[in-house]
Amino acid sequence: MIARTDKFKICSSFTLSNDDIAVLSLLYLPIIKSTALSLYMTFYSLINRADLSTEEYSHVYLIDLLGIKLEEFINSRRILEGMGLISTYEKDNNYIYLLRAPLQARRFLNSNLHGLVLYSTVGQEVYENLRTRFKVKPIDKKNYQDISVSFDEVFNIDGEKVSLDDGDILVSNDSPKTLEIKHYDFNFSFFASRIDALLIRGGINEDFKQNIITTASNYSFDEADMESLFKESIDIDGYFSQRLLKKKAKILYTFKTNQDIPKFTIKEKIDHNPNYQTVIEELENCTGEAFLQAIMDKDYDPKYLVNLNELNNELKLDSSVIRIMVMYVLKVLNKRNGRIDFPALSYFKKVEDDWILKGYTDVYKAYDFFLNGEKVIIPKKRQRKGIIKAPTRIEQENRGKDIMEGMDIL
Repeated sequence: MIARTDKFKICSSFTLSNDDIAVLSLLYLPIIKSTALSLYMTFYSLINRADLSTEEYSHVYLIDLLGIKLEEFINSRRILEGMGLISTYEKDNNYIYLLRAPLQARRFLNSNLHGLVLYSTVGQEVYENLRTRFKVKPIDKKNYQDISVSFDEVFNIDGEKVSLDDGDILVSNDSPKTLEIKHYDFNFSFFASRIDALLIRGGINEDFKQNIITTASNYSFDEADMESLFKESIDIDGYFSQRLLKKKAKILYTFKTNQDIPKFTIKEKIDHNPNYQTVIEELENCTGEAFLQAIMDKDYDPKYLVNLNELNNELKLDSSVIRIMVMYVLKVLNKRNGRIDFPALSYFKKVEDDWILKGYTDVYKAYDFFLNGEKVIIPKKRQRKGIIKAPTRIEQENRGKDIMEGMDIL
């Protein structure tokens, strides 16, 4: 948690133009609201134009300057981060705020995410007015011929070597930051296995992945929805079209919800239990074999690694949530049967459905439920009387092992 006395510096790599100010005031403001915009402009105003950075300040100086509370500052900073206007870096309670340039009006309005959020916020009438305001009338070039020369018609490349003392001369940092979507409920790997990658110009790359995840996140579509939309978004040349996907997504959303466009709201910040962080990082970084050995101990069998990989391929949840689910199910079975057995895939699918309905799709919520959740509701196997004798309490203590003890060696 940030403290009022923590220090910070601000850095930038650009200066705002009049057009940038107009974009911030008319396009960003309806979304981020006045406090967040004031914070961004204050950050920018504090920057020394000579080196595009600032001296070190304490947060109490900034908070007093803006006349806001610490909680308001933290919320406004999150909004700026979410809209790609700043990036925040922290080390030992010292912060660096890196300012990002706003998008140009045309890129903003044509963006699959920015434009949609703005439309959702201000409505059609205001949105169309803003589009008109920023629209540039095209130059009439009819009956004109382009007689411009190309680069290689003007410049020669000779054999003389040129030394670059500063390798960063070829790297630009001025481009606006792309918005990031972390849509944990969408299993892109499963979606990708269901489509024909040959229909995608350039194949399945990071841009394609982000477009799919962004669309799924915007409209709350699942893998089956996106698979259908992909098949419907093939152009006349036989290739996937992002333009068609945007159109088909809006049609499907309208059909399913009777709404023209989804409504976006700013999420409240959720402070995760810091004690969970270490365990969750270990869960995410250890191998599947190490994970199973840690929680199953002497009951581990290499064949269970195949079962774990099957869960990752077949279930919709994030892999880290799946591992917590495995811990949860094995703990339940251990308490009930006095031993650890790895159930079949169908068993886990029933648990997954229950977790999705209850909202345990976030890794922190899943882990909190694993530790503190209500009594487990998993159907018991039917047994014929007299065939299997229930173990006594002493037998359970001798044969069973609390699954959390295994996490100590992760």
